[in-house]
Amino acid sequence: MKPLISASQVTKTFSDKTLFEELTLSIKEGDHLGLIGPNGAGKSTLIQILTRQTDVDEGVVTQKKGLFIHRVNQTAHYSKDLNLREAIEEDLASSSNSRTKPDEIELTCLLYT
Repeated sequence: MKPLISASQVTKTFSDKTLFEELTLSIKEGDHLGLIGPNGAGKSTLIQILTRQTDVDEGVVTQKKGLFIHRVNQTAHYSKDLNLREAIEEDLASSSNSRTKPDEIELTCLLYT
């Protein structure tokens, strides 16, 4: 099965701090991921790299052709009454760059920080 997202030999540095050096990973349909680390470790940056919202210094990030990715900002505020899917659907409905409707989305892989 072809990965949804893959990263090969990725390096990312901010100023004098290297967040990732030669990082290689792949995410396949049905994978569940968790990113754990202290503030400033690069968790959000990794998500931004994998969703192509941030460039890498070295390496390659690829996504399966036709893959739809919508990243919910970690500072967004939602009603406590919403479950995860409902919060994502609400964010999709309000997004100006959404290519699809929330009821057409199948959540096959969630990346969140």
